[in-house]
Amino acid sequence: MGTKRFFYIGIFCVALGTGLFLYDQVDGRDWFTFRIGEFGLSAGLLWILLGALNMVVHFQTLKHLRLSDEELRLYSEKLEEAAPSIINMVGRKVKAGEIADRILESHRIPRIVTLKYIIALGEEKKKEKEQGKRSE
Repeated sequence: MGTKRFFYIGIFCVALGTGLFLYDQVDGRDWFTFRIGEFGLSAGLLWILLGALNMVVHFQTLKHLRLSDEELRLYSEKLEEAAPSIINMVGRKVKAGEIADRILESHRIPRIVTLKYIIALGEEKKKEKEQGKRSE
């Protein structure tokens, strides 16, 4: 499920929070509101906040899993040289961390850059499969 779980949890929490908040507003009895003296805190709003935070985590994680322009500028030539080795190891089902370690030793590409490159290769392969299914 990967990073999508944060997105799905976020959607669930926002939907639940909206339902709780609207029920409190329509019903008028504040079933889901906590009273602290004169101050009332809606459980629905807390669920909405939790959902929003989960979505922020999801989108920030996606942002940091992509190769940056700077990384591409610095390592594109080395990645081009290492690509056949990376693809070969991925095809043999070698663990991504082990691939990154081997590429660090042989091509001097940082582990994080190699891991992001492997993710990019996987995304590209997924796009090709989807396009192949559409053309059939």
